Amino acid sequence: MKKMVMWGVGAFTVLTESGKLNKETLFAFLHSKPLLAWSLKPNTGTSYPVIVDEDILNLPIPILPQAQQLQIQQKITESFELRKQSKQLLENAKRAVEIAIEQDESKAIQWLDALN
Repeated sequence: MKKMVMWGVGAFTVLTESGKLNKETLFAFLHSKPLLAWSLKPNTGTSYPVIVDEDILNLPIPILPQAQQLQIQQKITESFELRKQSKQLLENAKRAVEIAIEQDESKAIQWLDALN
């Protein structure tokens, strides 16, 4: 695996794509349960655990075939879009409840209908 480009900024490390692995696939790998469990082992610090940059750069990251990476990329992108939509729907529902309380339920329904 080609080394990832990295630069440290205080309490976190920024990784960028190397060309062999897209950022969504790396995101999914870095958020996997086995990796998260492993990441607690080599950390330093007591009250605020820290993983040193060298440990991150030396992770054995599997390079998946491009077709699989594309599937992961699509799913991650879709999940972010759905999350964004759900936040917007929640905000709309909150506003509709406010309108129903301040005015009446029919005004809230009209407001919701106008959004579509």
